[in-house]
Amino acid sequence: MKYAEETTPDPGWQDPSIDDCKWQTVSVSYGTQFWKLGPVPSGSDSSAIEAELASLEQIDIEKPVEIQGRKYFWKPYEFSWRWVLRMIRGTKVIMG
Repeated sequence: MKYAEETTPDPGWQDPSIDDCKWQTVSVSYGTQFWKLGPVPSGSDSSAIEAELASLEQIDIEKPVEIQGRKYFWKPYEFSWRWVLRMIRGTKVIMG
């Protein structure tokens, strides 16, 4: 199936003429469940990091978050809530 992140409150996806050629093809049930940062350096002030992240009105996956002078980019964390395991090139990989 085709998939795209919602970037506006009403992207108009019900419109039959919408161009989905740049949308990612994904398996049903598997996909991005949340976005992650890190790993951050050990000994980092987790309270300061949490306060910085809590102050964000919205996450922009194209913009890094700076922690102790180092930039961290958002990465998708993908798995299935139902199946958890995924076959990748014939090898079972535990997701999560």
